Formats: sequence, C-alpha cells, structure tokens
Amino acid sequence: MKKTTLLPVCAALCLLAGCRSSIPDLPGDWVLVTEQRGWGRIMSLEPDGSAHAANFPNTILETWQLEDRQLILSGKIVYHGQPVAFSDTLTIDRSSSADTLVLTNGELTQRFRRL
Repeated sequence: MKKTTLLPVCAALCLLAGCRSSIPDLPGDWVLVTEQRGWGRIMSLEPDGSAHAANFPNTILETWQLEDRQLILSGKIVYHGQPVAFSDTLTIDRSSSADTLVLTNGELTQRFRRL
C-alpha cells in the first residue's frame, strides 16, 4: 500500500524539479541579444543581489531578486537629469537554459546570453 501513495508523490517531485530546471543560475553577466552589432548591452547580476547595467541608456540597475519564475529588477531611470526609482518584474520563460535567459513582460520578450 505504501508503494501506491509513494509513486504519485515521487512523480510530483519530479515534475517540480523539471519546472525549476529551466531557470538558469542567474548571477553573472548577461548580454542582450539584438540585431544591432556592437551595442553590447550587459546586465550583471551579482550573487549578493546587487545589479549593474552597461550600455542601457539612462538605466541604473541596483538590485535583483528571484521569486518563483519572476526576476525583479530595481534601480533608477534618469529622466531630464533626474533619477526616478523603478522596479520591473519579468517572467523567466521556460525556454531559458544555462547560457540563455529569456525574459517576458506582457508582449515584450528579451533574450540574453551568458558572457
């Protein structure tokens, strides 16, 4: 009888493990994949939760955190010389892998590759 109840539990755990496997290890440098060569827009996610951006105009990344499949980025956008705080919640797409990070927000999809 114990085998009967153990099998569904094991199956559920395997499914949960499979769902998390498409979330790459996030700390590191990620470059935005664009059709324009030479721009090199880079998002750096540090293990301590801090974040930095290079070549993202008017964007100052400060922190990141992961909640389920949501990547939450916080920082400042500079408008007319004045910094304005922002927090953006992006969904990590299931097509992400160890070297590819696919982020969606509504109709917007951005692909990053690990440097």
